[in-house]
Amino acid sequence: MAALVGIAGYAAGVRNGKQIERRQAERSMASASPHGGMEMGMGESAEAEPPPSMPSMTKDEVKAKLAGVGYDELLSIANQHLDEARAAGEEADTQGSERRFTIAAAAYEQALALKPGDPDVTTDLGIALRGLHDPAGAVARFREAAEADPKHPQSRFNLGLVLLHDLGKPDEAVAAWEDYLKVAPKDDATRPMVEAELRKLKS
Repeated sequence: MAALVGIAGYAAGVRNGKQIERRQAERSMASASPHGGMEMGMGESAEAEPPPSMPSMTKDEVKAKLAGVGYDELLSIANQHLDEARAAGEEADTQGSERRFTIAAAAYEQALALKPGDPDVTTDLGIALRGLHDPAGAVARFREAAEADPKHPQSRFNLGLVLLHDLGKPDEAVAAWEDYLKVAPKDDATRPMVEAELRKLKS
């Protein structure tokens, strides 16, 4: 897979119903353009990083190692690795961040296979796919989450972000963010950024 470029901004998004780290979101807005050795935390703590020469596992390989893991533990693994992927990106550890995005995406997919339709989990999967340079896949997941919950702001925020900054579709981004403003709480941390971006896009 291609190396992650500018991963801190690239991975920004609203995760699992929680507010984004504002600094990461601002970076992304400003940019124009298994265990058994996989530090997944399944009942054990990850201490040592695999050496850089260790080949990354594919999503399918990770999912095979996650077979039989329960839903709650899958979410714990996925959330941990999505957060660690961002941290690794901020430290310019592109290989480490990509490996963690892969684990996160695989765990979210396994969780959704057990309990389909959760808009938070679906949105989180979209964020992980974006980190793996799959903006089209991310958009599909964000749209799926938004359709599942007509009042889900996180999916709509992320949808606009990817449409604008990754796919270069400002008109569709405007529609997504206008939809976001209709459902997002007045005190949502990302609302001021969305409003500012919309003013730019409409000027």
